[in-house]
Amino acid sequence: CRQYQPRLQVVARVLLGPALRPTLDSMDLVQSVHRSLLVGIRAEKFDISTPENLVALALTLLRRKVARHWRRAQR
Repeated sequence: CRQYQPRLQVVARVLLGPALRPTLDSMDLVQSVHRSLLVGIRAEKFDISTPENLVALALTLLRRKVARHWRRAQR
């Protein structure tokens, strides 16, 4: 987690942009991604054979979480 956390946080800040940044903290979002990863790994939902796969999965989860928050904000 320590290796890819800074990268996730930068991507989170960029994805949140000025519209969502006041309502959602990028660090909270990254922690939510970590939690989802841990739950999925424990349940054997994810096949993570390389560190690159782990980072790619984390970035995908991050994008989906930001999109979900954006849809909620639009309502």
